[in-house]
Amino acid sequence: MATANLNEVVDAWVLRANKALNSFDAEAFSGCFALDGWFRDLLTFSWDFHSLHGRDAIKSYVGDALSKVQATGLSVDKDFVPRRSNFGPRIVLIDAALTFETPRAHGKGFVRIRTDGDVPEAFAFMMMISDWKGHEEARNSVLRPSAFATRTKDWAEVVQNRRNDIEKNPDVIILGAGQTGLQVAARFSQMNIKALVLDKNERVGDNWRSRYSSLVLHTPRVHHTFLYQSYPTNWPKYTPKDKLAFWLEQYAESNDLVIWLKSTLEPSPVYDSNTQKWSVVVNRNGVHVHLQSSHIVVATSMYGEPNIPDMKGREDFQGQICHSAEFTTGSLYAGKKVVVVGAGNSGGDISLDLVEGGASQVTIVQRSASVFASDKFAGFQLDQIYPEGQKIDHVDLSVFTMPLEALRKLMRDIKEMRFAFDKELREGLDKAGFKLSDGVDNGGAALQLYDSSSGGSYFLDCGCAQHIISGRIGVKQGVGIEHLTSDKVVFTDGSELEADAIVLATGWHSIRGKLDELFGEEVMKKTTGIWGIDEGGEVRAGYRLSGHSGFWFAFGGFIHSRFYSKQLALFIKAIELGYLKI
Repeated sequence: MATANLNEVVDAWVLRANKALNSFDAEAFSGCFALDGWFRDLLTFSWDFHSLHGRDAIKSYVGDALSKVQATGLSVDKDFVPRRSNFGPRIVLIDAALTFETPRAHGKGFVRIRTDGDVPEAFAFMMMISDWKGHEEARNSVLRPSAFATRTKDWAEVVQNRRNDIEKNPDVIILGAGQTGLQVAARFSQMNIKALVLDKNERVGDNWRSRYSSLVLHTPRVHHTFLYQSYPTNWPKYTPKDKLAFWLEQYAESNDLVIWLKSTLEPSPVYDSNTQKWSVVVNRNGVHVHLQSSHIVVATSMYGEPNIPDMKGREDFQGQICHSAEFTTGSLYAGKKVVVVGAGNSGGDISLDLVEGGASQVTIVQRSASVFASDKFAGFQLDQIYPEGQKIDHVDLSVFTMPLEALRKLMRDIKEMRFAFDKELREGLDKAGFKLSDGVDNGGAALQLYDSSSGGSYFLDCGCAQHIISGRIGVKQGVGIEHLTSDKVVFTDGSELEADAIVLATGWHSIRGKLDELFGEEVMKKTTGIWGIDEGGEVRAGYRLSGHSGFWFAFGGFIHSRFYSKQLALFIKAIELGYLKI
C-alpha cells in the first residue's frame, strides 16, 4: 500500500467506512480505525463533542446511534486534494476531506489514514455536522446576496434597517467585541442569527491597543487569521498589537456587525424558562436599555481581574508598582532598577522590553519552573501545521481532527527532539538558574495552554532567554517576596534587591468570579468549568451546552472561535428548529 496512488488509498478507506455507516454496523465502523486510532465527533452522534481512542471505545460510542442518526453518503470532498502528511517524525499519513449526509443535516469529515499496513486504517477521523438542511450558512453577504437584491434601497438604508431590527429584537446578546466575540457574531450573521454585541471599550480593538507597546503575537498570521477574511499577502508574519486592533475594527465594519460600545450588562439578568428568554438591562453609555433575547454568549476573556499578590510593606515602597495589564513601554524605566515578578510569556516579554528600553537592572522572579519553548521552535511547528497558501477551512479541519490527548502523546514522543532543538538555550538558562519544566505529562508548551491549574501559563521566548543567559537579566528562582522596604525587595530566602519599580506579571483570576457577580451564583453553579481539559479529553472553551439554558461560553484563541463558532451557531439553530429540547 505504501506505493499506491493516494486517491486509491482514500477511496478504499471511504468505501469500507461508508459500507459500515450505511449498514449501521458499529463493529465494522470501528474496524476502519487503526488499533490506536482516534475518533472525534462534533454533534453527529450526540449533542456534545467527544474524543474516543481505540476500537472498543469507538464501537461503544457509535453503537445504537448509527441507526438513529443515519449518517450515510460518505464521499471525498473534491475541493481538497488528498495529500501526504506526518504526525510526528515516524507516522506517515494520507489526509482527505470528506462529506456525508443525515436526514436533516449536511456533514463534513476529515480522515488521516495510516500507510504502514496492508489495508488503509484511520489514525484519526472526525465527523461533524456542518449545516442543518434548509438553514445552511450563507456564502455571500446576507444583506445583498446578489446585484439585484434590494435594488430599490441604497446600501446604507439596508444596513440601518437590519441594525434597527437587531437592536430591538436580538436573538443573541454577545458580551465582548474582541476577536472571539467578533468571529462568533460574524458566523451568527451568516447563519441568520441576529446578534447584538456589547463591549465596554470606546473602540473595537481597544482590548489590544491598551496593552504594552512592544506586544507582537507569538503565532504566525495563518494561525490567527479571521473567519471569512484573511490578511493581505504583505501582512507581517507576526502581527503587532496595534495592527491587530485596526484589523478588529475594520472586521466589525466589513462584516456589518451590530455593536454597542461603552456598553455593559447590568447585574442579575433574569431567565424565564417558560418563554425561554433573558430579560436584561444594558448600560449603554449611561443610558439603561431593556432588552430580551433567547441567548447570551459570554465571549469576554476567560480571565477576570488581575492577580495582585499581597506584599507586606507595599505602602512603604517609594517606587512604582504596576501589573502587566498596566505596563506600557520599557522606555519609561530607562536607568531604573526593575523587578519583574512572574516568568511566563508576559514576564519574559516585559523583561526584554525593559532591557531594550534602557533599564539599568532587570531581575525576573521565578517562583516555580517555567514550561519553555523558543519562538523558533514554535514557529517551526506552526509553519507546518498552518502553512501559507491553503484554505483555512481545510487547515482547521485537519487541526481539529486530532484530539488533545493525541497531541499530548505526540509531544511526549518527540520530547528529545524538542529539547535538542532548543538545547543551547535550555542549557544556558539552567546555568543561569532559570528552571525549566515540560508541563503536565510532558506535554510541553503546546499543551500547557490548556492547563487550568496554571492558567495556561508558559514561557515562549522571543529574545529574553539570551539576556538571562548573559546575565543582563538577573534571576531570583524558587523564592517569593517576603516584604518591601522603601527601596528594596526582600525575598523569602533573606536576600534583597534594590528596586525603583516592580512589575507584577502574575496573571489573572478566572472570569468566573466576575460572572458570579453579574449573573448570580444560582445561574453560574449550573454551568460547566471554564478552561482546561474535561474528562472526555475536550477543551472547556465553551461553544457547547453550558448547563444553563440560553447561556453559552466562547473562550480560547483565534482558532477556537474561528472553528467552533459554527458548532455554537448549530446548537442555537437546533434549538430554534426544535431539534434540541432544552
